[in-house]
Amino acid sequence: MRKHLAHATLPLALGLLLLAAYHLTYGRYFPNAAGFLGHDYSLTLPDLLDGYFWFRQNGLVEIPWFTPSFCGGQAFFADPQRTYYNLGQFLSFFVGPLQGIYLTLLTLAAAGFFCMYWLAGRTLGLSRPAALCAATLFMFNGFFSHRMIIGHYGFHGFMLIPLLGILLLGRKPLPCRLEIPAAALLLGYWVQSGYGTLIVPSGLSLLALAAVAFRNSPQGFGQFMLRGTLAACLALLICSNKLYANVQLMSHFPRSEYLLPGFAAAGDVLEVSFQALFYSSEHTFRTASPLIHNVQWAIMPHEWAYGLTLVPLALLLGGLAAPFLHRNAAGAASRPRVLDLLTLALLLLPLALQYYSPAWNALLKSLPIIKTTASPFRWLLLYLPLLCLAAAWAVDRLGEPWRRLALVLTVLLVPLLNHLERETYYSEQNYDPAPIEQAYQAVVSGAQQPAIHGLLLDLPRIWPRNDYLTQGISPLLCYNPLFGYRLENYPAGPFRNGPIDPGDNGEFLNLRNPACLLYPEENQCAPGNAFRRSERDAALAFASYHPYAFEQPAGQQVANGVSQTVLCLVLVWLLSAVALALRTRMFRRVSRDT
Repeated sequence: MRKHLAHATLPLALGLLLLAAYHLTYGRYFPNAAGFLGHDYSLTLPDLLDGYFWFRQNGLVEIPWFTPSFCGGQAFFADPQRTYYNLGQFLSFFVGPLQGIYLTLLTLAAAGFFCMYWLAGRTLGLSRPAALCAATLFMFNGFFSHRMIIGHYGFHGFMLIPLLGILLLGRKPLPCRLEIPAAALLLGYWVQSGYGTLIVPSGLSLLALAAVAFRNSPQGFGQFMLRGTLAACLALLICSNKLYANVQLMSHFPRSEYLLPGFAAAGDVLEVSFQALFYSSEHTFRTASPLIHNVQWAIMPHEWAYGLTLVPLALLLGGLAAPFLHRNAAGAASRPRVLDLLTLALLLLPLALQYYSPAWNALLKSLPIIKTTASPFRWLLLYLPLLCLAAAWAVDRLGEPWRRLALVLTVLLVPLLNHLERETYYSEQNYDPAPIEQAYQAVVSGAQQPAIHGLLLDLPRIWPRNDYLTQGISPLLCYNPLFGYRLENYPAGPFRNGPIDPGDNGEFLNLRNPACLLYPEENQCAPGNAFRRSERDAALAFASYHPYAFEQPAGQQVANGVSQTVLCLVLVWLLSAVALALRTRMFRRVSRDT
């Protein structure tokens, strides 16, 4: 026991010190010196306040199918970018949206560090200095930190990749196959927390890692695939209610009309990708801007934020310069070629998505998932866990005492370089969180009750648009990427400024019935229709953040039942496996003592 505690002391102490450095580096953006946040928090923070309003009225279990807070009424649970069941939302119930976001940042940074340490050291068998190098690099990766700064909160699930790797890459199965239900819940969290299409490159990153780790062990790779497939199937069943609703909603509001940007020369793809992975995002932005083609929307510096600093590059070069480790010739000869080809294909994929030619672009725009993105370079995240672990493998090639020196330099330089990085773009963000925080405190104190009283069309200011929920107003010119970045697919409807019930005895109220956005046929209406006057009670319940009855197709009803049943079964499986593991450990300890 003492041996295990002593072995854990260094990683724990180092992790806490690095977390303090993380706070010093990134705490200055939550908020920045002017009291502001990244611009995309104009979507995230109102959503969190909206989620708190729902929780205040209904508790945690009741699904928020719709919300009156934005767009005159819109779908919520079915919207892939709208999330209720996530860590930041849960924390905001107790500490408010802003602090909930920041605690999520610190929690996931710490989880990324300790899980990457475990993955590299215990799962993949690297030395402790090498594992700590990988953990430090991953903790400070630019993708997570800068996306959180700018307001892409749904991407926080990226830091859970090492935990998923621990569960799926272990060579020995855990008691009662504990890793399968745990991985299923983790994948389900990705879906529920708004990680969206980035689940695909994150899963492919793990697949590439498994192909490398098990390059001489087809059996181990097969076990990884079996665990991953079972976990993915369970996760799909757990989230089937949300996924079914996602598909139905997106069928009414497709987002495949946007251009797919890219670089016309392979050399440009390599240059920009290299800089994105090792340089600052602002430096990469200046390089990429004049080179990129087929651009429809401005591509700002945060879209190039992936950087691990130059430290892992130096470690990799050092590992290549070190004497080659002795390898078993027979083992090398038996290396499965198919895994080599798989690894190569996965590594080329993010580069291929950034290449532009008219014919290639037309092919990409015909592919599911890819055709709906306007930012194919986000798939560069596939490389980040692999680079951290590759740097750790390079550290192990150095041998002693160079491993310890590499660890010291990594721990000192990575936080320092991130702290000293010149980030004018991020420090000048201008979203004001004060109205959201004030509204949260007003509801907590009882001075304000959650409710929408009317709609607003002629906004006195264009930005931020969604903050009007703090005044009990739902803005018709809302901010919701589901309807397009410029509301190109927005179903405007016959709405106007004023209260929900205009008092004119007309057929319709002044509030959208969001069930018509999701299931128009079943509810005998068209997307964008308002509540009828005969539905006044339902409209007022909806405006006060209470659920109301609406018709669902048979497929949605089946998906609801499947989600509830499988979630309960997986939780029972997980708790039973944990109880058995604890019992087994206690029995072994008693046996040793006696």
